[in-house]
Amino acid sequence: MSHPGETVSRERLLEEVWGWSFHTSTRTVDTRVAELRRVVEVDSADPQLVVTVPGEGYRFVGTVEAG
Repeated sequence: MSHPGETVSRERLLEEVWGWSFHTSTRTVDTRVAELRRVVEVDSADPQLVVTVPGEGYRFVGTVEAG
């Protein structure tokens, strides 16, 4: 969310968020993104904030406001 509009690969999320090298399955990321969508999306089946970029990863397209 600190870089809205930037596409982030599953591998980068594994490394940056969890500190894991790419020795594990990137499905871990997909599972966590699905959980995140259930919390932040109006309809997690039709995501508008955390979108999948096929073949690349995920992109946050919502508005971020400093609080």
